[in-house]
Amino acid sequence: QQYLVLQRDRGQHLRLFSATGALMHELQPGAAPAPARAGVRGVALPLPIDDGTVAALYVAIDSVLGVQPIPSVETTDEYYLRERSVGAYEVALGSALLMLIVLSLAFSLILREPGYLVYVAFLVLMLLTILLRHPLSFRLSQASGLAPEQTAALGVLVSALAALASVTLLRAASGMGALYPRGSRAMQWIALVGILFAVVDVATIRTDFQVAQWAFDGVNLCFGANALLSAVLLLATARFGGRTARLFLLGWTPMVLVGGWFSLGGLLGLAQAQNPHRWVMFACLLQGIGWAVALGDRALSLQRERDRARALAELDALTGLPNRRMLDRELAEARSGWLLICDLDSFKAVNDRYGHAVGDRCLVHFAQCLRESLAGAAVFGRYGGEEFLAIVPGGDLFQARLLAERLRERTASTPVFVGEDQHRLTVSIGIAELDPADPVYALGQADRAMYQAKAGGRNRVETAAAMG
Repeated sequence: QQYLVLQRDRGQHLRLFSATGALMHELQPGAAPAPARAGVRGVALPLPIDDGTVAALYVAIDSVLGVQPIPSVETTDEYYLRERSVGAYEVALGSALLMLIVLSLAFSLILREPGYLVYVAFLVLMLLTILLRHPLSFRLSQASGLAPEQTAALGVLVSALAALASVTLLRAASGMGALYPRGSRAMQWIALVGILFAVVDVATIRTDFQVAQWAFDGVNLCFGANALLSAVLLLATARFGGRTARLFLLGWTPMVLVGGWFSLGGLLGLAQAQNPHRWVMFACLLQGIGWAVALGDRALSLQRERDRARALAELDALTGLPNRRMLDRELAEARSGWLLICDLDSFKAVNDRYGHAVGDRCLVHFAQCLRESLAGAAVFGRYGGEEFLAIVPGGDLFQARLLAERLRERTASTPVFVGEDQHRLTVSIGIAELDPADPVYALGQADRAMYQAKAGGRNRVETAAAMG
């Protein structure tokens, strides 16, 4: 005698007919009567063959997400071997998804990137969708008083919420929202309509199956529309939006293909692939990895932009040295050491005689002298105009004065070429000891020492301790 699976409805009721057309069983996955089995693949019913010549056989019925269950005849050993292998596969995929969730939470805390939180919400909802559509969930749901129809409808609702999370993330993180604001906003509205259909599905699944089926078709229509629209917008965004958009497109492709096929199958009643919920798990894992890479690339790009903005805010545009803002921060954080204030001699006369372009060349030249003389030994930058500041951490006065003399000699020995002429650039330097409690006082002391060097004939180094 042969069993043929001919019908299945949204409530997971399976109707099995014999070869002669007689109804043999009507059951729900997860609630199969003994000695049937409800496992990780679906339901298995024993064949009523007991002549002692044939090993025990099962009709194993795969598929939970598919419209049409797929039967196969297996021996007891074959059945349990496949159960164990499929179970191990699902545990591995589920563990990988959980790992992605944990890592994404960690990255969201480290990088303070809100996109990761939306991504975590999407992963959690997808994992919950898969769990609610798993054969064992129908078995466990009865213990909590939920009918299989309600469990299936809840799975649809959670998947609709996951769709909203995914399009929200795409809109915010891929650059789609900036390039195509209306199209990406339409995706969110379509996802919201899908959630509304899913709520109707949950509310009517036990009372009006026809309305629930229409609502379910509406959810599938929304899924299909968003899959198509998101693919088109991502392709367009990837063309103009750079590497991050292309990574999002790469990660989105598996779910679009698998989800689109199952949505189309749900609408048209097409036969589905075997073990469809595992296809969804695999597609979700691929999408999770792809989007994790895309979000990481986006986070690095944003960090580079922040670093560039910080550099522009704290670096002098002409010389490339730290500007006054950064030097003030370094000065406030200094705990000990020496402060050097350097002022180019007769710089106003250079500007008046040769023009500001030559004056700028002198500033750039002195910045190079600072790098060659103090690099690795001090923090230095342009404090304003022709005035430069260097912070020497630690050491004694002898070391600070040695560095200052090295800078003075380097500046005086490397002239600035102006056409065929050579302009000899000199610098006056004032030194003061840093006081962690009052860095402004050290700044004033070094400034007075610098003016003392100018009063003493320029091209000199003076220390605040030697004054008075």
